Amino acid sequence: HDQEEALAISDKVIVMNNAVIAQQGKPKDLYNNPKTTFVANFIGDANIVKAQIATRNKNDYGINFGGIQMKISSNIDLKDSVSIALRPEKIEIIKEKTNNCLAAKIINASFVGSCYQYVVSSSVGKLFIVSNETVNHLKLNEEVFITFDESGITILED
Repeated sequence: HDQEEALAISDKVIVMNNAVIAQQGKPKDLYNNPKTTFVANFIGDANIVKAQIATRNKNDYGINFGGIQMKISSNIDLKDSVSIALRPEKIEIIKEKTNNCLAAKIINASFVGSCYQYVVSSSVGKLFIVSNETVNHLKLNEEVFITFDESGITILED
């Protein structure tokens, strides 16, 4: 069976998967720059989606997922497609269509005190989103659009 564990040494964390080091570093670095799907979900919630590589200039890539165009840097030698991690708090739900957004539908909404947690269906699948907007919350089946903060997107090695 799978064995998950994290060892904390001072301000450094070592994430182990089946007795093999998956990644090590400061917790904030692991959260913002996970190398694998396992680490992305071990140190916090992440939406994992497939993206296509559209352009490349050295370590700068243009990626496309669901019609969204983003620029991202990576030291990994990427080919045609890649998995990316999208952090829930770096996805914004908006009511009006703008450039570079995805159409989505609210399929779950939960008030959890300081924020709302949503699940939306979109062309890239179901996405988990955390919103600090607690006054004007969204309702089930509401049609919305979502945008992505580039700082919340990480290219994964697996």
